[in-house]
Amino acid sequence: MKILKLISVAMLLTLAACNNEKKENATTETTKDTSVVTTPPTTEPTKGDKPNGRYSIERGVVEYEYKGVMNGTETMYFEDYGWKEAKYTNTTMQMGKQAITTSKMSLTEDDMIYNYDFGTKQGTKMKNPIFNALTPEQMKNAETVSNEMMKKLGGVKTGKETIAGKECDVWDVKKLGGKICTWQHIAMKTELNMGGMQVSILVKSIKEETPSADKMKLPNGVDKSTFKDVGQGNMGNR
Repeated sequence: MKILKLISVAMLLTLAACNNEKKENATTETTKDTSVVTTPPTTEPTKGDKPNGRYSIERGVVEYEYKGVMNGTETMYFEDYGWKEAKYTNTTMQMGKQAITTSKMSLTEDDMIYNYDFGTKQGTKMKNPIFNALTPEQMKNAETVSNEMMKKLGGVKTGKETIAGKECDVWDVKKLGGKICTWQHIAMKTELNMGGMQVSILVKSIKEETPSADKMKLPNGVDKSTFKDVGQGNMGNR
């Protein structure tokens, strides 16, 4: 569903969109201010090229609440500054008289993302879009990368907002029809509007603590090697 894809894009800062934009560019790119021509890398960044972190805190547990066309909860556990992350999402979406309930998890392990549906017992895997979206040079500075990707989506930083006791940057993001509030590069509030369908995702609590080991892996008996490979940069699965 389109709204699910939008949520996926927003929560991962739309790294795939940046990758698509790079592929459509010419083989050289001129910067506006300096007119310096830079040549994109011929090889993909590797795990050794990853920035210091996706987030600016090392580990934590974040609880979200969904409201609007989708209602439910999500809990995110992360370590290694976000390079290892597990999200558990339980939502209900009302489609006319039909209520669609889903229970899913998403596991990020460096350069791979694994998605598992507890209802269908099926999973998918994909290359983490950040490794395709960024050049090795960009991978050295996570803060700059986060800001630049927001800007590529037409995002404009408009101010500050306090959420769950944290002072957040507020970004108006035209291509998502809404706004994203971030703290330490973590999405604290996301508001989307697509064709009149509105959804908000708001942090209810955030704790800087070590997640339980059993939360940072796929369920027992689930073999990720059997997951369907959906390629690179597809953010539709969650």
